[in-house]
Amino acid sequence: MVDSIEEHTIQFAPPVLPIPPGEYNLQAFAHFNNILRLYFNQLDNFVREFVKSHGVSYTTLTASATLTQAEFQVVICNNTLDITVTFPTTPENNDRITVKRANTGGVTISGTIDGVTELILGDQYDAPSFVYSSTLSKWLLI
Repeated sequence: MVDSIEEHTIQFAPPVLPIPPGEYNLQAFAHFNNILRLYFNQLDNFVREFVKSHGVSYTTLTASATLTQAEFQVVICNNTLDITVTFPTTPENNDRITVKRANTGGVTISGTIDGVTELILGDQYDAPSFVYSSTLSKWLLI
């Protein structure tokens, strides 16, 4: 079982943003943007290391893709346009995949899942998990 993220020490803190100027200022906007970019890069790196240290692989998609051999256990769909994630056609028994709809674009999962050929993630932040059964020759929504 994977440890919860709360059990791990995060080595950085959210940034303290300076007080914005009274009027719009391109230089101040760029400064805020750089502070936030640095923070979110640190957060992304922390999550990557946490996930890697627990033997879970993941990828982020912004366009349609076909997965091979359940190479990614977690697929984060960060798309603004509709995409399709196609599951492996020759998975191994007990392969597991979780698909996270992290942005506003629609996500369709293609593959035989519980007897249907595609599953549409209806809401942003949906994150269903699947396991492959070689006995049933299909992916199962768990």
